[in-house]
Amino acid sequence: MAKSSSKPGVAPNGNVLRKSKAREAMIVAADELFSELGGYDGGGYEATTVDLIVERAGVSRRTFFNHFTGKADVLMLDFRTMAENHLNAFRNRPESEAPLQAALLAMEDMNQNFFASHVNRRRYVRQLRLGMKASQWSLMGEWEMRIAEEISNRLTGRDKSTRARIMAGQAALMIRIASEQWFAGGLLKGESIVATLRKVERVANKVAEEAYPLINK
Repeated sequence: MAKSSSKPGVAPNGNVLRKSKAREAMIVAADELFSELGGYDGGGYEATTVDLIVERAGVSRRTFFNHFTGKADVLMLDFRTMAENHLNAFRNRPESEAPLQAALLAMEDMNQNFFASHVNRRRYVRQLRLGMKASQWSLMGEWEMRIAEEISNRLTGRDKSTRARIMAGQAALMIRIASEQWFAGGLLKGESIVATLRKVERVANKVAEEAYPLINK
């Protein structure tokens, strides 16, 4: 009987490859359908249904919901997967880095890979233009809480959980501001979102000097 290898560095097995291809097929199908069915001005989001996505991708509804919680995840951003990728990137950052810095640099690492795909760039722009959908808000909150847990693991001393949540909130706010600024100007200039995030980080350093301590008692 042939044995499947699970050693590091060995190519993924057939099942993993099939899942990856199915996921990519659904993302591409949704991207195509959005444009074909009206785009931004012609109701492309509303017209692009899960049934049409799975038909175009050649997969079942069950396969779709094994990967995504709804069409917002495939037409725009899949926050569950992005959170997992961010957490993995954070864990791979050197322990010597300050936790907040590690969280931001991990996001930069993740964005470099994500934006290598033109389809993902369009998904990101759709997210910014169409806004958050109801199903996405809880996933965003879950993402922030999970990165807070990872930050807490790197902290020492008192009030680790509270300090970690504040840092995670700061990271989330800077990422959100960078996204808005990139969409408003950086995208048209051909600037990478990482470059925009770096600009926001530099401003945040100045704000920290101006704003803290909050209560000097």
